Formats: sequence, structure tokens, C-alpha cells
Amino acid sequence: MPNDWQEELDRNYAWFLGQLSKLLALNQGRYALIYRQALVGVFDRPGDAEREAEARFAGQPYSIQAYRGAGGGHGLFLACPPLKGG
Repeated sequence: MPNDWQEELDRNYAWFLGQLSKLLALNQGRYALIYRQALVGVFDRPGDAEREAEARFAGQPYSIQAYRGAGGGHGLFLACPPLKGG
């Protein structure tokens, strides 16, 4: 993963954590699609978020974060373009 991708994903995660308290009550158990530190949408299933991300941001770094309750963690799903030849 290129360094600039990791930096973008780190910025997305920091943004997500900063917004978490505002969004958690309404979206617990759902998945946030984040692109360039902006909430694109909230989805019931991670696959739905991934399909939307690929349709809109294919080949670019985006993040899918799980909204979990206190102590539940906030799983980080990273997306990268497929490797050539793989």
C-alpha cells in the first residue's frame, strides 16, 4: 500500500473517531463509508458500503468503519485497488 494511501486512511480514521459520539447513537451496528474525511453514507451491511465505494471511488483510498457500542471496537476495513496480475 503506498504511503499516501496509508496517510489518507489514517486521516479518515481520525475523522471517524472525532465524529463518533455524534453518530453512534443513530447508527450502532451499521457501517460508515468515508472518503476524504467525509461521511458518504451509512449502510446496514459492509458489502453494501463496499459496493457503493467501488462504484464511486474505484482505485482510490476509502474507509469503511463499523459503528459499535462502548467497548465493542470500531472495526477498520481498508480498501485498496486490486494488485495487477493477482
